[in-house]
Amino acid sequence: MDQPDLIIFDEASSGLDLFAREKLLRQIHHIKQLDHAPTMIYVTHHAEEITKDITHVLLLKHGQVVEQGPKENILTPHILSQFYQAPVSLIDLGDERLFVKPDIRNDKDNKLK
Repeated sequence: MDQPDLIIFDEASSGLDLFAREKLLRQIHHIKQLDHAPTMIYVTHHAEEITKDITHVLLLKHGQVVEQGPKENILTPHILSQFYQAPVSLIDLGDERLFVKPDIRNDKDNKLK
């Protein structure tokens, strides 16, 4: 059987518990290490699933691209606060992973109340 050129993970972690999600992310890392690794598209609503293996990020809002580029340029407090229309903080989880947290201290519009 031929190896695919493209794999699409569309909300692949939806409904998975934390351990199953981590197992999925490890499998993706394993695939990325293959000699002829396919291009992978990973669709998610959870920034903490964006691992070191993901190099580019595309943000969609209402089906329209609002930002795209290298993840280091896109996953910033400024861009994500604009995207969510509310202040956020980024917490480094190590291994080049982030957790996006609503910044309650700076919630001037009371989006979280």
